[in-house]
Amino acid sequence: KDLENFLKYISSKKKQEVNVYTPKAELVKVKTFRNYNKSTLEHFEVMYTKEICIDRKDGTSFKLYERIYIPIYEDGKLIGASLRKVRAKDNPKWFHVPPTIKIGSVLYNKDNINTSDEYVIVVEGIFDVFSWYEAGFNNVVCTFGAHLTEEQYRMLLRMGKDVIWCFDGDNAGIIATKQAVEKMRYKVTQWVIQLPEGADPGNCTSEDLRRYFDEKEKII
Repeated sequence: KDLENFLKYISSKKKQEVNVYTPKAELVKVKTFRNYNKSTLEHFEVMYTKEICIDRKDGTSFKLYERIYIPIYEDGKLIGASLRKVRAKDNPKWFHVPPTIKIGSVLYNKDNINTSDEYVIVVEGIFDVFSWYEAGFNNVVCTFGAHLTEEQYRMLLRMGKDVIWCFDGDNAGIIATKQAVEKMRYKVTQWVIQLPEGADPGNCTSEDLRRYFDEKEKII
């Protein structure tokens, strides 16, 4: 039954045309953001826009202002972007464009995965990917939240790699880790990086992340 469902999933993906996303905004390079290195911001093509026009599904449009713009690629194509607010008063904190993008069918940074490495680290957020990159780990993808969708689960299986879970050290992250581990049990070799309570990779130092990686626990 699993194989039958997997073949149906592959067939449906082949039928879908991936549209290249074109932002309606003037974008400028971000030279400094938080404590990230300039090389990190350049690697992930982090940009800034004063305003961006977004088309709704019904044909109308609206604008968001002062946003960090982080492109999302799939198979070498720009399929969308994540917009992070700059001003504290603005909402929502994150917004994904275009509105038609199925974020649950995406693993951020998947295109940069090194096929020769035996593992992939799975985290919650984009900035977690940045932090692991600065610690020397590029084989990191994010699920855009503390969860694992069916599509993301299948993408991880197709990679054929050990999976290292590193969700945040809060209640949501702990629950999401347990659910993900059970979902993939006996299908891949799994490891868990247990962060301190309340911590996430974005607020850990590179030294801390390297130590947590060395201390990861294998799931039996």
